[in-house]
Amino acid sequence: VEKAREEWLAEGLIALGVCAELDGGASARNCMQVTFRVLVSLTHSDEAWGRKVVESECALGFILRVIAGFQSSGVDVVKKEEESQVRLGNGRGKMKVAELKDGNSERFTHALDTLCLALGLLTNLVQVFDEVKDTLREFRIDPTCKLRKRACIRSCTCLHPTNALDILIALYKYQISPSPSPPVVIKPDLPTMDNGPLKPHLKPDPDLDPPEFDADTDSDALFLRGHLAVLFGLLIQGSSANKAHILSAIDGSEKLVEHARDFAAFYDAFGGETEGRVAKEVVVFLESLKT
Repeated sequence: VEKAREEWLAEGLIALGVCAELDGGASARNCMQVTFRVLVSLTHSDEAWGRKVVESECALGFILRVIAGFQSSGVDVVKKEEESQVRLGNGRGKMKVAELKDGNSERFTHALDTLCLALGLLTNLVQVFDEVKDTLREFRIDPTCKLRKRACIRSCTCLHPTNALDILIALYKYQISPSPSPPVVIKPDLPTMDNGPLKPHLKPDPDLDPPEFDADTDSDALFLRGHLAVLFGLLIQGSSANKAHILSAIDGSEKLVEHARDFAAFYDAFGGETEGRVAKEVVVFLESLKT
């Protein structure tokens, strides 16, 4: 395996992922997800694999396009050859986990799983290969890049490249932004005389139920925020430049501590010993920044 890793396997897996990204079909998306799972497994606590992936010209761009693609916008479902497909990045704004409609739930679940795998791979790389912390701060890519130019596979040539850290920060900040209050169902009350023209008075309608909100999407958002908070903690450790960049962008470490603690509690509950330990160490580190 070591020989294959050095000669062809690492590059081959990344190339497979990029080819699946270019194809975009249902089978290709499944292939991409499997590719991420294999890379996450191989880079877990393995410095040699982490180094080999980071050294690939295509790897970071591939990972970051998947992350940026998820946060681009709401999900449009379109029909093509009798297959429902999702088109990301329609320019109407970014996507919050809790804002997708039920009709897209299956596709959204697949996209969220792939996003979490991409974040997991990035987290593995940061843990086993310190140099990637500086690389990510300096790496630039257009969040809307769709590989229309094949040169972008190795180095993004699009018009609006941004810092890789800022792509992660944008995803985190949007997931923690306040959601609007649930709308109140109202109906006109009987008009009354108020020393002037008749005015309709509006009040909540007790006969109509308020809209239902999905607790699953809320837990998805919580998990995503926690994962990003832990990743930020790892990126900050040992890097004063990353610390200044990230903390200034998200107004300090208090929210990071809260969300990283939630992430650690998740793994305590569901038995992820290694991940839980790492998250707890990050919580301690982030708490030290507050003092």
